[in-house]
Amino acid sequence: IKIDKLMVLDIGSHADPFDMAFIRGGTLAKYAKWKHSVVMGSVCGGNTEEGDRVAKGTLNGDIELAHRVVGVICEVCSNIVVITHSADFNNEHRVLSEVVLNACLKARLENVQTGNSSFKVGHLYYCDTVSGVSEVSIWMDISDTVEAKLDALKEHKSLSIETGIVSFESVEYIIERDRL
Repeated sequence: IKIDKLMVLDIGSHADPFDMAFIRGGTLAKYAKWKHSVVMGSVCGGNTEEGDRVAKGTLNGDIELAHRVVGVICEVCSNIVVITHSADFNNEHRVLSEVVLNACLKARLENVQTGNSSFKVGHLYYCDTVSGVSEVSIWMDISDTVEAKLDALKEHKSLSIETGIVSFESVEYIIERDRL
């Protein structure tokens, strides 16, 4: 079976890409291992004002943000878009999940003012939440890419016990827990 090269787009809600590595890192590494292209991006991209708006849940109805997400989807021609499930406990994730769903639908329309041609996203995948409250129907075996995921998590030095962060919130704790 020949599988065409895919473009996988993972959209996060925080300037720090920790959630993407933590929640979806093994899956993204698997796509990369299969020689597909993987693009990760944040809606706030380090912009603290926008990050505050995400945190307050004020992105609903934000036409400018919706058009930017549509523009990225169309620009990278993402066959697969990956996002945290809307049932997540984190408000930022819930809000962004809705924005991305709407953007995937709007990306099909020619009249969206993004400067890009329309594009039909093949699949929108919602990842399970950290607390496991969503109903997951597709699981990906990441046993062969879990080390790549853990290596990505190690890069988050600001979450290390060495910085004084509480043990159970540290990247070291999370890595050890994921190894179990």
